[in-house]
Amino acid sequence: DTASKQRKRGEKNKRKNRIEMGLDGTSFGAALTSSFMKKKKKKGGKAEVPAWWGGRSGEGEDGHEEGGEKAGAEEEVVFESEEAMAEERRRREAAEQRKKEGGGGGRRMVDDDDDDDMGHQVPCTSRAEMKGHTRAVSAIAIDPKGVRVATGGHDYMLRMWDFGGMNEALESFRTVEVEEGHPIYSVAYSPSGDQLIVATGSCQPKIYDREGHFLHELPKGDMYLYDPKHCKGHTHSMVGVAWHPTEKNTVYTGSSDGTMRVWDIHTDIKSLEKAEDMSAMEASKMLASSKRTLKARGVGGKRCPLTAMATSKKSGKYAVAGCVDGSLQVWNVASASSSSNPDMYLKGAAGGKITAVTLTQDDTKLAARADDGYLRVFDMRKLKSPLFSVPSLPSLFDGDALLSSPDDDLFVTAATRQEGGSTVYFFDTMTMKEVHSEVVAESAVSSLAWHPAINQIFCGCVNGSVVVMYDEELSHRGVLPCLQRKKKKRDAIEAMDFGGVPEIYTPETLPFREGPYTAEEKKEEIRRNNALKKERERQTKKPEMPMTGPGVGGKVGTSWSKTVVDMFGLARDDSRFEDPREAILKHADAAAANPMYVNHAYKDTQPTAVYDVEGALAEQEEKEKLKEMREKYGDEFGAKPKKRKERPF
Repeated sequence: DTASKQRKRGEKNKRKNRIEMGLDGTSFGAALTSSFMKKKKKKGGKAEVPAWWGGRSGEGEDGHEEGGEKAGAEEEVVFESEEAMAEERRRREAAEQRKKEGGGGGRRMVDDDDDDDMGHQVPCTSRAEMKGHTRAVSAIAIDPKGVRVATGGHDYMLRMWDFGGMNEALESFRTVEVEEGHPIYSVAYSPSGDQLIVATGSCQPKIYDREGHFLHELPKGDMYLYDPKHCKGHTHSMVGVAWHPTEKNTVYTGSSDGTMRVWDIHTDIKSLEKAEDMSAMEASKMLASSKRTLKARGVGGKRCPLTAMATSKKSGKYAVAGCVDGSLQVWNVASASSSSNPDMYLKGAAGGKITAVTLTQDDTKLAARADDGYLRVFDMRKLKSPLFSVPSLPSLFDGDALLSSPDDDLFVTAATRQEGGSTVYFFDTMTMKEVHSEVVAESAVSSLAWHPAINQIFCGCVNGSVVVMYDEELSHRGVLPCLQRKKKKRDAIEAMDFGGVPEIYTPETLPFREGPYTAEEKKEEIRRNNALKKERERQTKKPEMPMTGPGVGGKVGTSWSKTVVDMFGLARDDSRFEDPREAILKHADAAAANPMYVNHAYKDTQPTAVYDVEGALAEQEEKEKLKEMREKYGDEFGAKPKKRKERPF
């Protein structure tokens, strides 16, 4: 009977897991109750449940027993231990206290249809706006301590914000153009916060230090190699980047070439100093090397371009890729396997291409957005059909915003409203019920970030602004001290506009220039004077005089139309209709009167030229007669007979 006991125990555990996942229709409160309580039969009497539990076994306000006959037939619930009862009591009392204080303004939302809902704390009672970008903000990254923020957009600029140095104006302290002509798609900080990696429209992600100074870039692959496993890097535009949560030297990158790569980078001081003496290609290969290549599966074994990527937030165990064919592919990068094929593959996970993916903190749920307007949630332990599907979430931006809250209670995403603007929705991770929505801006939201240390939500918008939602009681540091610092006022002299900074032409007359010069200062002064002299000569140089005659060479007196005619040969050329003999002879008189080259040396010794005029006239008459006869008898008159071909026997 040991087998039957094991079977019963397995069914019990399976039932418990389904309750916790909310797969059997159980309410969210009942699912949480199952984790603290167990059911036990009793012969008689009321259930031993405290009054603060909700009065399910006591009497209601109308004097009748709550639940009626069904309540009397229910099994009694008893806590497993006193610690569980005390913990549940503290949780309930805190929830009731928050409810009494008022959860309006986004601090606490309670679903009216579910009395067992605990409520969720969302810091969105106040807002601040950081401006600086001129186009859509497509990437937001916050360092681990929540002190600095890096944003990237489609204006090709990377902006860095420091909460410790900003005032109420909320201006960035550094702006970097990562790569000209390539928008920024993703930004990620290292676990220590001293470096950040940026993914752009090119195939080479860039790594910067904390102050925004360029360190190096990842190597580029060979696009003519068929197998990407033999390439040194990516060959197409980037999709996203992520840093390993615990390993400083491990970076994940995803590209539209159909691969994800795990990199081993070396950005210590010794390696950077050694790379200074190398070429750019050799330095990139030495500072970064691809440890593992993950290839996305496509139909018929072809490459499947990636459109979104995500990694585990705490363990770094999984790497997830959303593809253009709507499939989800997962790799267990923590395993010792060197295979490039995905460990989990779900074909047709969405009705269109995947636009955003995210994992929960415990790696149990996977949420994905697609261009069909759906938000789908999958179970990572059994990647098959979705657990929940939320429709009617349109987006006008190519790349949706999606994340999970730091406590794994909420999925946060944004959708574009029909009347304009964008709304941020908060869904419960257990039931996928909408617990709150917040209209953020007049333009669409293109990126989201929620940092656990400061408890503030950053929303990057298409109009180039970054909206920060916070709560004065729930949020900490971050943008709060910046709003309390007033912008420094300029004094009267600084406020005066002198038309720019005045130039000092004689610095040696200033007080700090008094005293004898050193030899180096004299050399520098001589060099500066020579440079000024050359500049004056260049500015006062006499213009070039035109060549003889007005308009010669196209410098003076020529019109634009004449220039175009001369350049493109639009002028009419009648020389082909002129008799060459007549064209030469018309210059005979001028050449005889004023010989220029050879004839002037033999002018007195050479005889007079005699032309065969009679022969020319006779030849001309013969041609005219032949022309008349051909017009009369046909073109074959006077032609030479054709040679007859001999037929072989």
